[in-house]
Amino acid sequence: MFLPRIMASTTILALLLSLSSCAGYKVHPVQVKPPEQYDSSASDESLYAAVDPLDNEQKVRGIFNTDLNKAGFLAVNVIIRNDSDEPFQIDKKQVYLVDRNGIQLLPTNAEQMIQSAGTSIAKWYLISGIIGGISASRAKKKMRDDFINKELTDQVIPSGVAIFGFLYYQHIVDEQGAKEYKIIIGNSTAGKPLEVLIK
Repeated sequence: MFLPRIMASTTILALLLSLSSCAGYKVHPVQVKPPEQYDSSASDESLYAAVDPLDNEQKVRGIFNTDLNKAGFLAVNVIIRNDSDEPFQIDKKQVYLVDRNGIQLLPTNAEQMIQSAGTSIAKWYLISGIIGGISASRAKKKMRDDFINKELTDQVIPSGVAIFGFLYYQHIVDEQGAKEYKIIIGNSTAGKPLEVLIK
């Protein structure tokens, strides 16, 4: 059964207006616990670290309101507490991911992630319900800013202080997610890398 052309056009227009009014990107807060309360954690005499990978759609949407995994990226929340008596310099280029095959990956910063995604960025917007117009431009900026604001930055961690932030790895997880992957902090002041096995 076919709708009359005028009625069909009106229906489509109404649908687009409805979608536009719902279009947007929601920034979700990140709930963080002390590192020792995570299953995936490890410590040495200088650092206590934990990791929380967003390796399924439900987890990643709960933080970024879109599915980064479908765009080929794994976001990992890294929580680090400095248990030494001295300040600790965290360099995110020294925090790398090792998959089950032993392949090591360095993180991609948020700006590079957006650029390297190419046409995939359009998929993120589409998945998030962003379809066009001024509201869509604002939503795109909000999404971009969210990726950047939640990213782990290079910084000095004072003694007794804990920090957290997301690192983005260009990697597609399988149905097992990131189980049995490792995050390795290569510049631990203990003199050797600190490995955190993802459970």
